[in-house]
Amino acid sequence: MTVRVGTDLVRVSRMENRGPAFLDRTFTANEIQWCGGRTQSLAGRWAAKEAVMKVLGVGIGEVPMTDIEIGSEDSGRPVVTLSGEAHELAVRAGISAWSISIAHDGDYATATVVGSG
Repeated sequence: MTVRVGTDLVRVSRMENRGPAFLDRTFTANEIQWCGGRTQSLAGRWAAKEAVMKVLGVGIGEVPMTDIEIGSEDSGRPVVTLSGEAHELAVRAGISAWSISIAHDGDYATATVVGSG
């Protein structure tokens, strides 16, 4: 069984005053809608995407950020959905299940992701 863990911490203020080009290259249309411009939510999703990349063994720029979507169930529980290159990396690594936790406090957002298969 494969188990990998990734974590990331981001300053919420890094997401302030980001223009449409940054948002479109970083977040899916669904994520932008779900966040509604709330910088705390954007920062949490950024941290989650970084944590997923760590699980996949890649860094920023090695897969499109929009290949990793951090959604939410009706309960608010975050979920990971992969497409494109990120999905291919997960398949090659034998990762088929994801667990994710996102937290915010003041000017920080953090995420921990476990990928297993």
